[in-house]
Amino acid sequence: MSNKPVSGEDAAWQRWDLRPIEPPAPPAFLTPAKARARLDPVAPEVVAEPEPEVVDEPEIDPRGVDVPTEEVDIEPETLSSYPTAAELEAIHQEAWQAGFEAGHAEGLDKGREEGKVAAHDELRPELQAELALLQALRTRLETSLTQLESDLAPQLLSLALECADRLVGAHVAACEDALEPLLTGALANLAGSLKQARLRVHPDDLIVARRVIEREAADASWQYIPDASVGRGGCLIDLPSGRIDLRLATRREALGEALGAEPVPGDVEADHVVR
Repeated sequence: MSNKPVSGEDAAWQRWDLRPIEPPAPPAFLTPAKARARLDPVAPEVVAEPEPEVVDEPEIDPRGVDVPTEEVDIEPETLSSYPTAAELEAIHQEAWQAGFEAGHAEGLDKGREEGKVAAHDELRPELQAELALLQALRTRLETSLTQLESDLAPQLLSLALECADRLVGAHVAACEDALEPLLTGALANLAGSLKQARLRVHPDDLIVARRVIEREAADASWQYIPDASVGRGGCLIDLPSGRIDLRLATRREALGEALGAEPVPGDVEADHVVR
């Protein structure tokens, strides 16, 4: 062999040797015994090995979670706690009915409110026109009542005074002592200052007048003058300082003036001065 150095091309060259021929590897699904029997068909005896136990692999959940395939015993009590199909249907129907009723009530209320608003807007012009007519009618009615009151007030007052005259006349005619309360009140106002006086009274009231004066003003000097023109139930008291007119006609006239009634001519006769 030469001792020359090997060039680059010679260094890349290597000797090729024939490798020994080996039997192919048995398939993965063959057992070792079957594999040897296939590789060595003249073997005197093949010992059968037991088949490997097939283990079911757990199912894979699409979400990536292993789902156990083993059965789980569920007790009857657990099964009875879940609602049945009929119960689920009843719950569904009840919920649907409740929702329907709630929606119906809400829609009904909303529809009523919208209907009220629409009706009010539609009828507002007519209502305003009717209201204007009512206000005008009220104004005319108030004016008419005021005018009627102005027209009837004097007549009603005159009628009331006439009724009062008749009632007083009936009382005086029925009561002999009708003058007593009136004369008693007048003498009470003159107590202490009365020295002498003259009394003009209707002849039918003279006895009553004497009795009252003797009881209330006996210390004074009195002159009694019967006068039919005075009228029953009244009298005239002449004093040094003036005259007190207690006739019913005079009192009726004063009452009418206080109430605004027009005086009636001839109600009060002229005074007769008696010396």
